[in-house]
Amino acid sequence: MIRKMACAVFVMTVAIGFTFADEFTAVITKAGDGKITYQKFKKKVKGEKKVEKDGDPVTISLATDAKIVTGKKNKETKKLEAGTAIEGGLNAEIFKNASQKKGVFARITTEGDKVTQIMVFGGKKKKKKKDAE
Repeated sequence: MIRKMACAVFVMTVAIGFTFADEFTAVITKAGDGKITYQKFKKKVKGEKKVEKDGDPVTISLATDAKIVTGKKNKETKKLEAGTAIEGGLNAEIFKNASQKKGVFARITTEGDKVTQIMVFGGKKKKKKKDAE
């Protein structure tokens, strides 16, 4: 009887943990003072040119031990993984230039009402084409 109850409590605890933890891709439009404002978008439907916003922008605070890192794609697993830490955290140049029109693409991980990790990706510089002489 006690073993069944212990198993039930364990399963319930794990289920609640998954409920409060969330990971999603969004565009960070404002960052600073331990808070970020982000905008989620609906998944792009094949054939449509525009991606629609998913709800209103959300402002959320960072956990005290939040990680702010660059994201890199693993070629073998084809998944996004955490890379190097971004110097300066939310005070880095990449977040200072964030705005409604030109945000920072990131994979955001939350637990409850706090951000635990921001994985910045995209924004690669285009290579300059050499002029044919």
